[in-house]
This record gives sequence, C-alpha cells and structure tokens, in this order.
Amino acid sequence: MTSLKPQRGMALIVSLLLLLILTVLAISMASTSTLQQRISGNAQQQNLAFQASESGLKYWVQWYKDHGNKPTEPATVDFSSGDSGNARASVTSSSLECSRVIPPQSLSVGGLVYNCYQVSSQAKACKSLSGCDPTTSTGQARALHRRSYIQATY
Repeated sequence: MTSLKPQRGMALIVSLLLLLILTVLAISMASTSTLQQRISGNAQQQNLAFQASESGLKYWVQWYKDHGNKPTEPATVDFSSGDSGNARASVTSSSLECSRVIPPQSLSVGGLVYNCYQVSSQAKACKSLSGCDPTTSTGQARALHRRSYIQATY
C-alpha cells in the first residue's frame, strides 16, 4: 500500500476565498443596480416636472391669444404622462414695464400698443394629482420656468 500525504485543506481554503470574492462582487453589483434604478427614476420625475412647467407656459400664451387677457391667477395645469406619472403646474403672471424689455425707439412707433407680462410656471411631479401643490417642497421633483410675453397691437 502506498501512503497518501496528509491533506492540509488548501483546496477548501481557496474555494472559500473565491466564494467570498464572488459574494462581495454580487452584493456590490446589486447595490449599484439599485442605485442606478433610483437615479433613472429621479431623472424621469425631473423631466416630467420640466415638461409640465413648459406646458404651463404654453397654456398661458394660448389662453392670452384666445381670450385677449391673462387667465385667472393662479392658473392650474395638470399634466399626465401615462405610466410615467402625473404633474401639476401653477402659472402666474404679472404686468411688466415694457420699457424694460423693448428699446425706446421701438416704443415710439406710431399706433403700436404693447402689453408686456412676466409669466412664471412652477410644476411638481406627483404620484397622484389630489393634494399635489406645486408651490410646496415635499421631496418630489419640481421645475420653475419664467418667460416674458410681449404683444404688440395697432
């Protein structure tokens, strides 16, 4: 009979070390994947708030064109993007001194009457539109857009 060398368990130690490395790698990848998912969800909510804020500005301009006056303050615009979620925009406007935005030589052109407004649209992405207030900060993505609107008529 031949005698076998006494085994010292080196294969067991190597395999346990490899298993430990693979476990740490798997946990790290799962953590990174979860973080990336949260980042993309936040970016989607921010984009939704941005689009709702832009829609609020377009709503105000269209209202002014259709009715010849500014909408009741503040105007509320709801925005739904299907599965992506909902958002609400609050649109306000104030009269603006036209000489601040129009050169003086243009103001003196005969027969033209200018109406100048500063329009502000503040939007917030919400899970549900009930109780969604764009003017409060409760952790959801928000966007604020401002724009001047000038109308010249004869």
